[in-house]
Amino acid sequence: MIKKYLGIDVGAEGIKLVELQEKDGNLTIVKKEHYEHGKNPQRLLCELYKKNDAENFDAISITGRFSKQFNAARIPVQQAQSRGFKYLYPEQAGTLVSIGSHGFSVLEVRSKDREVFRENRNFHSAACYTYKDNRQWCG
Repeated sequence: MIKKYLGIDVGAEGIKLVELQEKDGNLTIVKKEHYEHGKNPQRLLCELYKKNDAENFDAISITGRFSKQFNAARIPVQQAQSRGFKYLYPEQAGTLVSIGSHGFSVLEVRSKDREVFRENRNFHSAACYTYKDNRQWCG
């Protein structure tokens, strides 16, 4: 039996969707889409629910800046980014930088059990540099 899952990220400017299918315990990314919502995420997400036959999914989860406005299982941004990174790179450490229109975040996956998450939700313009000794400068 194939199970279908829909992940939604509702940001300040756009909506991202990812459809996953699970068969025999293996997840596969079936579709990835990005849409600008023109400051009206509710209208667009209703249209996308209909377009993607949302009632036929086994589970739907939502994250992002405007996720509280919708009736779906909410996942904090850090958890969504961490699980996504570990799904794509299960045995690797790495850094994930997410830049949106109203902020940015940096997730450092140092091991399976160790992560560092930083975010700035009022980002307008800044540059950051991390030195080899892990000191940081932003300005």
